[in-house]
Amino acid sequence: MPTALVQGDDRLLPDDLPELPLIDYELMLAHVYAGTFGTTIDQNVDCPDCSKKFSVAFYLGTWLSSIRDAVKPDRERTFDGAPYVLPTQSILKSVKRDQRVLARRLWQGGTDLHPEKITEFEAEVARACPILADDIESPCPRCGEIVRKRFVLRNHLASRLRTWLHRLLADIHVLASCYHWSAADILDLPRQTRVALVDTIQVQRGRARSSR
Repeated sequence: MPTALVQGDDRLLPDDLPELPLIDYELMLAHVYAGTFGTTIDQNVDCPDCSKKFSVAFYLGTWLSSIRDAVKPDRERTFDGAPYVLPTQSILKSVKRDQRVLARRLWQGGTDLHPEKITEFEAEVARACPILADDIESPCPRCGEIVRKRFVLRNHLASRLRTWLHRLLADIHVLASCYHWSAADILDLPRQTRVALVDTIQVQRGRARSSR
């Protein structure tokens, strides 16, 4: 992810990622997704009533804009008269997601928050540092019932990357078997060239099988 975001000597290092506020990390994941797979997200949905399978598409940019608009700038991050910091992966790991300890780490009021204030504080932090997730709602094209599905960007990105990796490994296998090239040589090919070569090989193999 650091290489995809910032090039050169000033780029982020892997060790920097755990110290980023979660919202920054999530927005970077969105940037990686858009740069790798495009800005339109297609989400497969199953209707629980009639078992119809269909796809719901939405534009990543519009969704992110609404989230950015809801995030408060640093100077406005206060709660109960004191500033607070945003959670990071490093902080969450250190407190083992204990709510009271987490609130103590984030709130800069000098004393512990009153127990009755913790739930309210958690809601404030969630608004300031949202995880990129949403509930997708769409009517089923067969029965008309509203279908809901939880969408989490980081999970969707991980799934797409796993699929992409499996396809890449399959391409390497096909080209290496046919041309006896090394994996490094294959990875040096432009993506369009690699895909075109694999498609050509598959077409020729299909013709060879059909002519037997």
